[in-house]
Amino acid sequence: MSDKVVISKEKLDNLANAISVRSGSGVTLRIDEMTEAVSNLSGSSKLQEKTVTPGATDQIVTPDQNYDGLESVVVRGDTNLLAKYIAEGTTIFGVQGIAVLEHPFASGEYF
Repeated sequence: MSDKVVISKEKLDNLANAISVRSGSGVTLRIDEMTEAVSNLSGSSKLQEKTVTPGATDQIVTPDQNYDGLESVVVRGDTNLLAKYIAEGTTIFGVQGIAVLEHPFASGEYF
């Protein structure tokens, strides 16, 4: 896990509300509100793990409601995604195909 801390906007707003700025007289801290806001910040990030299966279109992975962010995202692999199973000249998910397709009909024969 990274050293980053994910903090929700609501929690940052609470912290900001505990600080009041007076014109020309500096910053005044509301100690009781500041203590509560800071204690709510530490260790309070609710992170989610998600698993994604690749598809034909792009996918945007976001945390579900009530989560502050994503801890990890697992993209499923497929052991059959091999060059030998993909037609030559075709690329799927970055794997370039090498399979040479056999044509069972002579040129010009159609059903």
